[in-house]
Amino acid sequence: MRKLLAIAFLTVLLASLSSGTFANDLCPKNYNPVCARTDSGEAKTFGNMCMALGSMVISQGACSACPDIYQPVCGKFTGGERTYGNACEAKRAGVFQTTSGMCAGDEPRQPTAPTHSTANCPRNYAPICGLDMSGNEKTYSNMCQLRSQNGDAIHKGTCSNSPTNQATCPRNYAPVCGQIGRSRTTYSNDCQRKSANARLLYNGRCR
Repeated sequence: MRKLLAIAFLTVLLASLSSGTFANDLCPKNYNPVCARTDSGEAKTFGNMCMALGSMVISQGACSACPDIYQPVCGKFTGGERTYGNACEAKRAGVFQTTSGMCAGDEPRQPTAPTHSTANCPRNYAPICGLDMSGNEKTYSNMCQLRSQNGDAIHKGTCSNSPTNQATCPRNYAPVCGQIGRSRTTYSNDCQRKSANARLLYNGRCR
């Protein structure tokens, strides 16, 4: 009887795998996560080894997190290729054969509506250089501002090829004294000073 049940289970299992629609309700419910690469090349955390059947298991445990930096690479693996956000994402998926840039034929990501309002962001100035939804470099006041506008982080600090725009500066009042030539000016905060390309003299109002 047990043999018949085992054969029946294996028959259903093989049929499900061959159709690519293996039902997770046939798997045990214990949580023993594994990181596996799906047919599309995506790294995905499965609840246990059974749930990962049909995918290539990379490692025990949940898939590791990668930095939120957009430096696309084209990764090649058995069965195809895929554009990953950065080399870490490719490595996380068990793909080690990569080239810089997007894979041929891939389209740049399409602009989408902001995920949440910038009004919910803190007003601290911790500049991040990122790519906006049009693919242009833009300096954001902080990581929250970048994410709320669906930008992709490139590196910390202002973008080197574009001056800081005063419109992107926070409205907090933390005065600094800056100098342009022989003229000294009190700026509301250091972001405003940087946007004016003034040299920092000291924190606080000019004396």
